[in-house]
Amino acid sequence: MAECIRPQGRIVLIDDPVNALDITVFKFKSVTISWEFMYTRSMFETDDMSEQGKLLSIVAGMLDEGRLVTARQKTLAGLTPENIQAMHMEQSIQGLTWLES
Repeated sequence: MAECIRPQGRIVLIDDPVNALDITVFKFKSVTISWEFMYTRSMFETDDMSEQGKLLSIVAGMLDEGRLVTARQKTLAGLTPENIQAMHMEQSIQGLTWLES
């Protein structure tokens, strides 16, 4: 992944890696690594705790209206540079629609 990401790129994790994650490989590219956890706001009663409900309402409305659709057409097993490149190439060729207008 370190080879594929651009300088000052961003990585967001939503699940625990199976193996230990060495983040030092991202230092020289100044990569931002963020971890998202669904319950952080409620567990720690953050100041922006109500935002999650607002976001969920927006997403629910978009799903109900058919404006938000899945982009997944295929699943590749394993987060490897080869799989990232293969999926990127496939999406570049086929195009990718996140939202329908």
